[in-house]
Amino acid sequence: MKFSKYANLIFGCLVLAFAAFYFFQTTQMVVGGVKDAVVDAQFVPYVLSVLMFVLGGLQVVFGIRDSARFNEGAYVPEKSDYKTVVRILLLIVVYIALLVPVGFLFTTMAFLFLAFSILSPAGQKRKYVQYVIIALVTSTSLYFAFRSGLDLMLPQGILPF
Repeated sequence: MKFSKYANLIFGCLVLAFAAFYFFQTTQMVVGGVKDAVVDAQFVPYVLSVLMFVLGGLQVVFGIRDSARFNEGAYVPEKSDYKTVVRILLLIVVYIALLVPVGFLFTTMAFLFLAFSILSPAGQKRKYVQYVIIALVTSTSLYFAFRSGLDLMLPQGILPF
């Protein structure tokens, strides 16, 4: 019960510690290329570490506030859904295994569709058509953004292009 009182505060401190580690690792990166460039390989990691500092700080503030308001008598622990966690972890393993042979596009579409299906609330009707459309648009947009916009190759798999 005492851990539940400080769970948000502990998580915020862990996020801040990871943000500090990530920021330090970013400063240690060896960057080649054009000197004095505004955007280089360190830019996004710096932005991410600053965002982690901000979110971790907010989590600590909210954790302090929540721990002060915590009512141990009214606390009801949430029931953990380990079955869903295991299914998603297995889905991630299958995704990683099929990514290179099948390719990014089809594997990501299938992964997103199945993840949406697994993570949808149990008491509600599943919207399969919506899941297919979101999976199709998201994976296709990501594929062409990496391929054309960033000039990075994703696993092609069975596709001829």
